[in-house]
Amino acid sequence: MPDTLTGHLLLRDATDRLAGAGIPDALPEARLLLASALRVPLSRLDLHLADPTAPDAAERIGRLVHERATRRPLAYVVGHTEFMGLRFRCDPRALVPRPETEVLVAEVHRRLAQVDEPGLLLDVGTGTGAIGLSLAALVPRLRVVLTDVSPGALALAEGNAASLGVTGRARLLQGRDLDPVAEAGVASEVRCLVSNPPYIPPRDVPGLPPEVALHEPSIAWEGDGEEGTGFYERIVPQCPARLPGLRLVAFEVGLGQAERVGLLCRDAWPDWTVSVTKDLNGIDRVAIAEPVSG
Repeated sequence: MPDTLTGHLLLRDATDRLAGAGIPDALPEARLLLASALRVPLSRLDLHLADPTAPDAAERIGRLVHERATRRPLAYVVGHTEFMGLRFRCDPRALVPRPETEVLVAEVHRRLAQVDEPGLLLDVGTGTGAIGLSLAALVPRLRVVLTDVSPGALALAEGNAASLGVTGRARLLQGRDLDPVAEAGVASEVRCLVSNPPYIPPRDVPGLPPEVALHEPSIAWEGDGEEGTGFYERIVPQCPARLPGLRLVAFEVGLGQAERVGLLCRDAWPDWTVSVTKDLNGIDRVAIAEPVSG
């Protein structure tokens, strides 16, 4: 490389290295890494590309690109990701929030925004807190309970709650399924249940990208049972008795799982309506159960 490095040269080198590592979106990811190394907003990166780059910034971009080239998730490399227009800290304690999960949040938000008193929302298996905390940020009157089996994930979610300014309306409880809210004595207060549970079937694990298989916690993505639907089969039948105040249930589901989850919801709430929403790729992604309107 020449003695004087500019942002243009660093960006080109980073893009080539990421592409050589098999990363499909090499250029946009290289731009994000360069912006992180230069400590400038991504929206202003182009203003700095022609400038000479300080040696410490050049060293930072080298480290970040090397780390990403190992297929470590981009959000882990830079330490955060954007979800619903909000910034969430990310690290290996929890799954990286995905764009398809925004479909779930948008559908729940649309319904809660029409309710004067949304009550208490339960986010089971919260991870970074992306679902429950986004809804708390979007719906000012909403109180949320975030649960997870992982104390590390809950600590991460707690930090995200603080950065989003919703700590006063967010309670974090450790435990499995519905047990934490029962033990805390708030099960009867829950009006909305949301979850993006682990649902990848065991047969699909060999085909997962290395970002997931090698770096993200398997407890957050590997589903129970042959079809990966063990969580839904376990939790949905319990809900009517254990969460008697429920008025809205929303689950993210995996490819080909919407029909099974829909049937479970119809059995649990025969008088409710069950609907399925597709993600931007046209895949059935969100199953929602709610009382018939009117």
